[in-house]
Amino acid sequence: MVCRTKWGSCCCGTTMKSRSMSTASLVYKESQNRQLAQQVVSVRPILELRNFWLVPSDIDALAFVVNSAVDNAVGLDFGACSMELECLDALSRCQYIHHLR
Repeated sequence: MVCRTKWGSCCCGTTMKSRSMSTASLVYKESQNRQLAQQVVSVRPILELRNFWLVPSDIDALAFVVNSAVDNAVGLDFGACSMELECLDALSRCQYIHHLR
Protein backbone atom coordinates (compact mmCIF):
# COMPACT_ATOMS: atom_id res chain seq x y z
CA MET A 1 0.00 0.00 0.00
CA VAL A 2 1.28 3.50 -0.76
CA CYS A 3 0.12 6.31 1.52
CA ARG A 4 -0.02 9.68 -0.17
CA THR A 5 0.37 12.93 1.75
CA LYS A 6 1.07 16.49 0.70
CA TRP A 7 4.76 15.76 1.46
CA GLY A 8 4.90 12.82 -0.92
CA SER A 9 4.26 9.09 -0.84
CA CYS A 10 5.35 6.58 1.76
CA CYS A 11 5.27 2.82 1.53
CA CYS A 12 2.97 1.32 4.17
CA GLY A 13 3.17 -2.30 3.12
CA THR A 14 4.28 -5.30 5.08
CA THR A 15 7.89 -5.02 3.86
CA MET A 16 8.61 -1.49 5.10
CA LYS A 17 12.23 -1.05 6.20
CA SER A 18 13.17 0.44 9.57
CA ARG A 19 14.24 3.86 8.37
CA SER A 20 11.21 4.01 6.08
CA MET A 21 8.93 3.29 9.05
CA SER A 22 10.58 6.03 11.07
CA THR A 23 10.38 8.51 8.19
CA ALA A 24 6.76 7.61 7.47
CA SER A 25 5.89 8.05 11.15
CA LEU A 26 7.41 11.52 11.09
CA VAL A 27 5.33 12.40 8.02
CA TYR A 28 2.13 11.13 9.66
CA LYS A 29 2.84 13.08 12.82
CA GLU A 30 3.60 16.29 10.92
CA SER A 31 0.42 15.90 8.87
CA GLN A 32 -1.59 15.02 12.03
CA ASN A 33 -3.34 12.41 9.88
CA ARG A 34 -4.62 9.86 12.41
CA GLN A 35 -6.54 7.93 9.77
CA LEU A 36 -3.34 7.29 7.82
CA ALA A 37 -1.54 6.29 11.02
CA GLN A 38 -4.39 3.88 11.83
CA GLN A 39 -3.96 2.27 8.42
CA VAL A 40 -0.30 1.66 9.20
CA VAL A 41 -1.01 -0.15 12.46
CA SER A 42 -3.80 -2.18 10.87
CA VAL A 43 -1.29 -3.49 8.31
CA ARG A 44 1.71 -3.59 10.69
CA PRO A 45 0.59 -4.57 14.21
CA ILE A 46 4.25 -4.94 15.19
CA LEU A 47 6.45 -2.02 14.16
CA GLU A 48 9.98 -3.32 13.68
CA LEU A 49 12.90 -0.92 13.77
CA ARG A 50 16.31 -2.43 13.14
CA ASN A 51 19.93 -1.36 13.39
CA PHE A 52 19.88 2.40 13.57
CA TRP A 53 20.17 5.24 16.04
CA LEU A 54 16.84 6.55 17.38
CA VAL A 55 16.42 10.12 18.55
CA PRO A 56 13.49 11.55 20.55
CA SER A 57 11.77 12.90 17.43
CA ASP A 58 11.67 9.33 16.04
CA ILE A 59 9.97 8.07 19.22
CA ASP A 60 7.58 11.05 19.31
CA ALA A 61 6.50 10.19 15.77
CA LEU A 62 6.11 6.51 16.67
CA ALA A 63 4.04 7.53 19.71
CA PHE A 64 1.69 9.40 17.37
CA VAL A 65 1.24 6.27 15.25
CA VAL A 66 0.88 3.96 18.26
CA ASN A 67 -1.63 6.27 19.95
CA SER A 68 -3.69 6.32 16.75
CA ALA A 69 -4.34 2.60 17.21
CA VAL A 70 -7.31 3.08 19.50
CA ASP A 71 -8.84 -0.33 18.71
CA ASN A 72 -5.62 -2.34 18.35
CA ALA A 73 -2.58 -2.48 20.58
CA VAL A 74 0.74 -2.22 18.75
CA GLY A 75 4.02 -4.00 19.31
CA LEU A 76 7.34 -2.17 19.08
CA ASP A 77 10.48 -4.15 18.29
CA PHE A 78 13.74 -2.18 18.51
CA GLY A 79 16.13 -4.91 17.33
CA ALA A 80 19.75 -3.76 17.66
CA CYS A 81 18.75 -0.08 17.79
CA SER A 82 20.60 2.42 19.91
CA MET A 83 18.70 5.34 21.34
CA GLU A 84 19.29 8.52 23.25
CA LEU A 85 18.28 8.43 26.90
CA GLU A 86 15.50 10.98 26.25
CA CYS A 87 13.80 8.37 24.04
CA LEU A 88 12.71 6.52 27.17
CA ASP A 89 10.72 9.56 28.27
CA ALA A 90 9.12 9.75 24.84
CA LEU A 91 8.20 6.05 24.98
CA SER A 92 6.12 6.71 28.09
CA ARG A 93 3.71 8.69 25.88
CA CYS A 94 2.78 5.53 23.94
CA GLN A 95 -0.62 4.42 25.24
CA TYR A 96 -1.48 1.33 23.20
CA ILE A 97 1.62 -0.91 23.32
CA HIS A 98 0.96 -4.62 23.80
CA HIS A 99 4.63 -5.59 23.82
CA LEU A 100 8.00 -3.92 23.66
CA ARG A 101 11.22 -5.60 22.61
